[in-house]
Amino acid sequence: MRAHRAFRQIAMLLAKKGFHVLRFDYRGTGDSSCDMEDVKADDWLADIDIAIEELKDMAGVEEIALIGLRLGGLLAATVSTRRQDVCSLVVWDSINSGKEYENELRDEINNRDEVVDLDQDNFIDADGVIHFNGFPLTPHFLAGLGSL
Repeated sequence: MRAHRAFRQIAMLLAKKGFHVLRFDYRGTGDSSCDMEDVKADDWLADIDIAIEELKDMAGVEEIALIGLRLGGLLAATVSTRRQDVCSLVVWDSINSGKEYENELRDEINNRDEVVDLDQDNFIDADGVIHFNGFPLTPHFLAGLGSL
């Protein structure tokens, strides 16, 4: 959400240099379909696979470079380890594991009184859903994320 402009700029600069570029929203986010409550972490890995195939088909290329920020870096790295057509991987402030990311979110929520400018929409509800920056991260999403 906070990196939209930066990724748009990166995409435009790469396109100006002659690279084929595809930006997309993961299921349940941005302009994509689906409610986040119905999404599993594996769905986001599948979204990257779908985006890779779409770009390869549209651009007529055989190899792809992936760029991922924070959680996107972990997801891109995970996908790149199981595919032969990912020739480059750029990760920006990537997290090392899904469990680390969940712990980071929980710590931020638990310490919200100590953090300046923290959104009031950050909390954990009775069902164990973490609401963070307007996104509900369900226990089944977090369980799949924890395995990465």
